[in-house]
Amino acid sequence: MSAGSPHQSPSLNEARSVWAERSREGSFTLLWGYASRKELIEEGLTSLTVGIQAARFLASPIVFVLSMIIAMVDPSMAILSWLLLLPINSILESRLVASLENSLGESATPPP
Repeated sequence: MSAGSPHQSPSLNEARSVWAERSREGSFTLLWGYASRKELIEEGLTSLTVGIQAARFLASPIVFVLSMIIAMVDPSMAILSWLLLLPINSILESRLVASLENSLGESATPPP
């Protein structure tokens, strides 16, 4: 089979799909950073909230680059390294929610 045939191994197609998804998340990070610098994001979002959201966008690409490096040594461990996304995303999600709740609480409180 040639490299361009439609009968490529599923693992190669899966790898391409994963890479495309991680590239999109990296693009979201760049877009989010640009929008926050140009003050195009919703009024009231704190810089902490913006930073946490950027970290959420970057978490998957960073873990998958790490897994590619690990795959050179042990492919099984590389796949297991993807499980790091569970606690990372959970922690970042909880911090994002807390940050949003704090910013909403501050905006609801009238100045003295």
